[in-house]
Amino acid sequence: MTPCTSNIKDNLPHKVSHRNAKRHKRRLEEVEREGHRSKKRTLFEHVQLSDPLPLNVDATNFPVDSSGFSGLRSMESRRNLRRTYTLAELKDMGFEVVQWDGCEPRPLVDSTGRICGALAGMPNDPTYLQSVDRVTEFLDVEGQALAAEQGPPGIRGPFNNVAFGLSYGGGQTKAQRLSTGKHGPFVAKIMANKDVQRIAHYADSAFQLWCPRLHAYYRETLRKAVAKTGQPANFSRSCFAATSVNVGGHVCCYKHRDCRDLAFGWCAITSFGRFNPHQGGHFVLWELKMVIEFPPGSTILVPSAAFHHSNTEIDSCEKRLSITHYTTGGLFRWVENGYMSEKQMHHTDPLRYSVMNELKLTRFKKGLAMYSTIDELCAEI
Repeated sequence: MTPCTSNIKDNLPHKVSHRNAKRHKRRLEEVEREGHRSKKRTLFEHVQLSDPLPLNVDATNFPVDSSGFSGLRSMESRRNLRRTYTLAELKDMGFEVVQWDGCEPRPLVDSTGRICGALAGMPNDPTYLQSVDRVTEFLDVEGQALAAEQGPPGIRGPFNNVAFGLSYGGGQTKAQRLSTGKHGPFVAKIMANKDVQRIAHYADSAFQLWCPRLHAYYRETLRKAVAKTGQPANFSRSCFAATSVNVGGHVCCYKHRDCRDLAFGWCAITSFGRFNPHQGGHFVLWELKMVIEFPPGSTILVPSAAFHHSNTEIDSCEKRLSITHYTTGGLFRWVENGYMSEKQMHHTDPLRYSVMNELKLTRFKKGLAMYSTIDELCAEI
């Protein structure tokens, strides 16, 4: 892999002064306490000077269930969903190809000017690409071991998936960390990996840059869930409650919509591997008939419950892997219900149950009000 800009030279090892080390430690501690905060220079360089990618959609039309917390299950047949497509096939179907270098951030802007996602890119730092390369090697090696242990591939595609983190839903009476079973050692390695942590923290900072109010909502919900359950978050400087790691060397997701994610929420997807992003591994937004180049090391933020999305096929000799950070809508519901299921709340606190039912009517609208516009973000410069 090569750096994002050709005029950047590789950083040589250097000694860090004691003063700088202490300053760096204080910054990290501040981020853990208060979350990432965008500097004015960052807003100017990456927001004001950005080239927005217009979407032919109004976010108010996103699919949402009656609770206002989660999306809607896809109504397409399993047969239609469980297949992959090549770039050529999608072009023949009339899809627009969006070229992207994987570095320069581009906000996804709906027809009303709302920022409803972002091609978040990656830091302009060659050491970040070194982290990406190490994670790629790590996932490749560990993925081969998982492939030897696991059964049939999952519903997202012909590859192996391991999910971990705090979640709520599927009959749970309380929020808890997803069971990892025999993959516990692999999850422990992932969570302790400094390069994985770095990439997760970048995804969090990008989320805060483009959608600060929604990011704050994620962060506060995770803080409450961690405090109530006594169970740890995946990464100390990330607002996302759960992580999904896709390994196996040939990760090209089927067309799907993550209906259990927060209806107006975003997930962060980072691509890894060794493949030609002009020919394969694209990020496909089906409702928008858009195919976006998705180079290794880059991160995309997208409302995962709103759009069907997938990846284009890569060559048989290439490798692709991915890591996704997300939070289920159920976790937000559990926290706002007073750390109870709706059934428990109905029996123990009828008044709260009545109020929460009324809020269902406006929850999605209030969720979209957490989205930002370019002008709004730039007003702080």
